[in-house]
This record gives sequence, structure tokens and C-alpha cells, in this order.
Amino acid sequence: MVSTNLSIVVSVIALLVAAGGITYASIRLGDIDSVNSNLVSKVNSISSDVTSLKSQIGQLGQQQADRLKAVEAELAERKAREALIDAARKEGKVTIYTSQTIEQMEALKKRFEATYPGITMEFIRALGGPLTERLQTEFAANKRVGDVVQGSQEDFVVYKERGWLEKYLSPELKGIPDIYKDPDGMNVAARIPFYVVGYNTKLVTGVDVPKTWDDVVNPKWKGKFSIGDPFVHPSTLVWFDAMKQVLGNKWANFVTQMRALNPRLQVSLTPVVKQIVTGEVSIGLTLTSSMFPELAAGNPVAVAPVEPLVALPNKIAILKNSPHPNAAKLYFDWFLSDATMKFLAEFGDTVSKGYAPDAYAKYIPSVKYTVRALTERESDALKKEMGLPWN
Repeated sequence: MVSTNLSIVVSVIALLVAAGGITYASIRLGDIDSVNSNLVSKVNSISSDVTSLKSQIGQLGQQQADRLKAVEAELAERKAREALIDAARKEGKVTIYTSQTIEQMEALKKRFEATYPGITMEFIRALGGPLTERLQTEFAANKRVGDVVQGSQEDFVVYKERGWLEKYLSPELKGIPDIYKDPDGMNVAARIPFYVVGYNTKLVTGVDVPKTWDDVVNPKWKGKFSIGDPFVHPSTLVWFDAMKQVLGNKWANFVTQMRALNPRLQVSLTPVVKQIVTGEVSIGLTLTSSMFPELAAGNPVAVAPVEPLVALPNKIAILKNSPHPNAAKLYFDWFLSDATMKFLAEFGDTVSKGYAPDAYAKYIPSVKYTVRALTERESDALKKEMGLPWN
């Protein structure tokens, strides 16, 4: 009986030990799983850090490579520029055909020749039709005089169509919005003057100062209004074309009223300002670039608050097979440089790199339209629609 009970107790103890052993083993295995999980987590973290470090090293390497490329490109550009300057000095001269004022060009000539001693800058002021005829003669005879041409956007349509322009991708183009660049690299808009209504401050005061385009064609200005002749001056003609957008269905009546003023018609918009200053006329349509010298001199002129306004991009290009091709490229680069663009702004120009004179800053928000370049057929059609010539 005792033997039997002892056997039972031993069996129970064995079972308990066995049970305890199972529990103990389970606990130990759980600890191992936990350690393994922590190790895996740490390994994954280290792996992520290594990947991140590799990425950073790669980025640093790429940055160094990019910097090296930039330095190499800058050195190559400097070398090419030095070679261009040397070649231009050997040519010794550059001739510019331009529509800019004589005052502006004289100032530019002085600066260019001071920047590049040994290279003479000559300029010939020519406008629209006469310049086109001159270029036609030069190209027909294969005798070039001009190297660079600067003028109104609409003229460049003809120049490009006739194959008179040379492709040139200046390093200075990078600071100019694409909207001002010819897609084929034949020219670029550098100066962006806009049309304004000027008036003589001694003759026009108070409520008489025009504030709308209807005010501009008021019959009281009959014989007292000046404007470029749209029949011979392309920049005036394209302004009338742009005014179709400004005035909509009122445009035809506006043209009729303008013609009824018997306006003093000029070969360009520059003489208009002179007439306003002298009192020959009371008001007139001109350009900011022509108006600025008179404003700066303190003459009795002012800009009427008429809006919206229209911009006239002025372009620059190298003429094909020019006699001084290297000097032409050098002048082109110099003209588009930040230094020259800022100088032009100080001289009264708004330019494609974003600089503008303080005197015109308040009017820039009113510039809502830009003239478009007209083909010869479109120009002829517009002249007919306007009943040109007017005299």
C-alpha cells in the first residue's frame, strides 16, 4: 500500500518536473526570439544607415562633379571670350544699324570703346523702310557695310524672311525670358519701350490731360496732335494693329476720329516729343525711350495716364556674312550684358532683363499688350483698312 502511494507521488513529481521543464524551456525560447527580433531590427537600422550614407556620399560626389563641370565650363567660356576679343581687335571695327536715338548711341559708343580699346564702334541711324531698302541694296550687290542691326520687331520679320540674319546663341541669352528670343536663334528682343501719350505741361493742364483713349481723339486736339506716319513708319502701323486688341469693336471709329484730327505726321515717333516740347503740338503719341531725355532735362513734358498701354520689343541681330563677324559677336554680347542693360535703364529704357527707369515704374502695370510682327501682306491690308496715306 505504501509502495503504491510512493509510486504515485514520484509519478506526480515527475510530471510536475516535466511540466516545469516545459514551461522553463518555453520561457528560454521566448527570450531567444526577442533577442533575435532586436538583432534583426538593429541590423536593418544599420543597413538603412549604410544606404543613407552611401546616398549622401553619392550626392557629395555628384555635387563635386557638378562643381568641377561648372568650373571647366567657366574656364572654357573665358578662354572663348578672350579669343573672341583678340579676333575682334584684329578686325578693329564694328558698324551698327540702329533705330535708337543719337544721344543713346553716342553714350553706348563711348562705353563700348572704353571697354574694348582698339575696337571702333560706328553707328548709322536708320529706320524701317529706308533701312530695309539699304540692306536690300547691300545684299543684292554683295557689299556689306553693317555688322549688327537693331530695330523694331516688325522689321525683323522681313530681315529673317529674306535671309539677312546670322544665327548666334550668345552666352548672355541665359538671363532673358524665352518669350523674347527667336526660336531659331536669329535675334532677340533687348529693349522693350512702350507707347505713351505725351503732352506739353504748359499747354495742357487739369481736366484737359487725357485719361482715356477716347480723350486722345477728342476733336479739341485737331491740328494739335502729332504721331508717326503709319504709312511709312512700321512702328506706328503695328501700334494701330495692337490697338485692335485694346479697343475691340471701337477700333474703326477710333481710327476715323484720329484721322479727323489732321495729325502732324512724322517720319518716326522721336520727332513727336520735340514738337511737344516746343509747343508746336499739345499732345502726341511717342515711345518711352524718346520721351525720357526730355523728362530728364526738365522740359515741359509729361506722360498722360492713358491705359492700357502697348509695348514695342526692339530687337538685335548679327547681319549675315558681316565684314566684322567677331566684333559683331562681341558687341552683341556686350549689349545684352547686365552692365549695359542697367545702363540702358538709367538712360530711359525698359529692357528684357527686367530693368526699368524709376520714371516709368508706375506705368509698367498698365502695359498689357505687345505689338505683333506683321508680314508685308498684313501690313498692306492694314494700310488699306485705315485708308492710308492720310496726307
